[in-house]
Amino acid sequence: MGRRSVPGIFCVEGPWASRLTNKQSVEPLLEFLEKSDKVRHVYRRVGSRGDLLDVVSKWPQQQYRRYSVGWFAFHGGPGYLYVGRRRITLAELGEELRGACAGKLIYFGACGILDIPSGEINAFRNETQARCVAGYVEDADWYPVAAFELVLMEALTWYRRADAVHRWLTDQYPDLVGKLGFRMHYGSAPSVSG
Repeated sequence: MGRRSVPGIFCVEGPWASRLTNKQSVEPLLEFLEKSDKVRHVYRRVGSRGDLLDVVSKWPQQQYRRYSVGWFAFHGGPGYLYVGRRRITLAELGEELRGACAGKLIYFGACGILDIPSGEINAFRNETQARCVAGYVEDADWYPVAAFELVLMEALTWYRRADAVHRWLTDQYPDLVGKLGFRMHYGSAPSVSG
């Protein structure tokens, strides 16, 4: 278990509500991680599909090479993210990230996004060349997911291997992993917990 030198998280977040007064965001979690663990992050909030695709196109650039965890924080459903009122499917996102995620891990903080056949998730992994795709098969409440994301990001930036992350999470937080419907897809088969 070797810790990477100053790991990085590349986070893109969508709108959680149409009300301008809504302040829900994962950004405070990223700031907490950075201040307590020296985890670097890039954070962008997007309001449209075009904005999302523009930000995503920058992740493969050399200057973001060390940001090995991609965090997509959006409303979602089986196989897609909501950007405002529009959807973008994993297949469409995979086309945008074609071959750009070799050695990287993609985490979807979106309800039910991985509640699709494993073949579709593996097609996304193959298209992007990501070493792991993680997310949820259930709908979950904001606060339990936010608490879990702190521990998840710690594990994703501490351990080098996806199977070590999965093992640690299921050993330390089996009830939360199961209740949230959290899944990790790496290697040749999905790693299902709960």
